[in-house]
Amino acid sequence: MNPFHLQAPKSNMIDPQEIEDIESLESQLLGKGISINDMVRHYAKLLLELVQNGKLKNISDEKLQEMAGYLKQAIVPGTLESNESLRQESFLKLWPMEKTYRESDPACSALARSVICCFGNESDWLRDNSGEETPLFYFYLYLKNLDPDAAQAFFKYFQKLCPPQTLARSRSKYSEALPNMQKDICEKYGLPVLPPDEMVAIAIATLGKSPIYGTRISLPEGGTVSWFIHCGEHSSADDFYQAVHTEHLREMLPQVMNYLCLPAGARFIIDNEGYEDVWMEADSE
Repeated sequence: MNPFHLQAPKSNMIDPQEIEDIESLESQLLGKGISINDMVRHYAKLLLELVQNGKLKNISDEKLQEMAGYLKQAIVPGTLESNESLRQESFLKLWPMEKTYRESDPACSALARSVICCFGNESDWLRDNSGEETPLFYFYLYLKNLDPDAAQAFFKYFQKLCPPQTLARSRSKYSEALPNMQKDICEKYGLPVLPPDEMVAIAIATLGKSPIYGTRISLPEGGTVSWFIHCGEHSSADDFYQAVHTEHLREMLPQVMNYLCLPAGARFIIDNEGYEDVWMEADSE
């Protein structure tokens, strides 16, 4: 079954103004070069924010945490493009869940249906040949079915992806503006500038928590990672961190981008309220 398949005609569920607004948003996103796979990942991030910020109060915490686990997997770069086994495994678990809860827990069923969309990719979309350019209508409808109030967050979230004259610049690798801000942080604390490596280690399972911690070590001989970043509580588990391309932090955790030119031995703590602390410790691996 196609992950984007619509169970009811959209004209029966949203009004003409909403359709117009979605078409306008769709045009902006496509104009900014945002791919279908990127739209899917951003939808997963939006859902994860709603879950972790307590916006879906009509679903039990246990079920929300289960869905959050799927969403954290969906936002990992490469999942939609190259991890077919994970996608199919997720579908096999989520489709029965969505069906089981239709009568006993409609809200959880609606959330499961939204999460299913987060494992669909561009190939699925093109195969469906729905006549729409992107899955945005589907995203909005499933979210509105889940929680009409939460649906308002849909437009706010996706509109942030295409502010005039800024998005295209932010998507280019290490644009002029960003390194300037990174250098400003180094100057603010009297530290030398050390450009980031191609890869960073991030605790993906902690995304959405606060505060955010970053530690930079000297790059080991033959190594590719000097930055280690996590949110909330740290864990000593061997699989706590996952290596990702530094460029993906722009989407996964944009708050840390300004700090990536800090030198080896630097640490930082930031939160969503504007708190910031940067200091140096004896560099160790």
